[in-house]
Amino acid sequence: MRLLLCASAVTVSTVLVWTTATATIGGAGGTSAIDAVTCNMAQYKASPGLTAGISENVLTVAWSGQNGSEMRARYAIDGRQPVVRELSVRRAGGQWATIGQNLTPDYHVVSGIRRMSTQQAEPLKAAGVELTPDVIEKNRWYAFWDAPLVLKPGREIIGPPRSESDIKRASASFHASSCAVKSDGAALQVTFPGLSMGIFSGDLQFTAYRGTNLLRMDALATTRAEWIA
Repeated sequence: MRLLLCASAVTVSTVLVWTTATATIGGAGGTSAIDAVTCNMAQYKASPGLTAGISENVLTVAWSGQNGSEMRARYAIDGRQPVVRELSVRRAGGQWATIGQNLTPDYHVVSGIRRMSTQQAEPLKAAGVELTPDVIEKNRWYAFWDAPLVLKPGREIIGPPRSESDIKRASASFHASSCAVKSDGAALQVTFPGLSMGIFSGDLQFTAYRGTNLLRMDALATTRAEWIA
């Protein structure tokens, strides 16, 4: 999955929808030794059709789906990498069907630095606003048109010209040693800390929704770098 993040604090989401046919996240062939999994269950509360439990270093989340179906996801950690060991579905009165095994999240990020254009500054000047550094910094975020990945934009910008060093590219890596399980009404979240993507860092989170054949995967990341788009 290739993504363009548009803020200094971002949530990048993938929603997995399945029947008995296919899953839509990348798979990793083979298996490896499973790390010991410790999950904080303090914010988890079992409820009908939405449960979680750990057995043999695998966290299993099960929930009721649409039209009487049942959904199941099993999570593990391999070499500090969160892994979906299994995605399965069972129709009412049927057998479990495995539709994905040993699935690993894969994120790529490209970021640039926002600039204020001279066109954006014109109405401020006309209103008698002095273009102080504070005014320029604040109004970077209000640009109607901006192209932080274009080194020679069609509009003039205020401040230093764009350079190749402004553009950062990175792929996600994971350093998880634990997880946390949280109940949130009709949803259940499983969060793995230790996500790194270049200048971004944060968590990987999966959310199951009771009554749906859905599983949502979020990269929750922030950066201390300024004016990142």
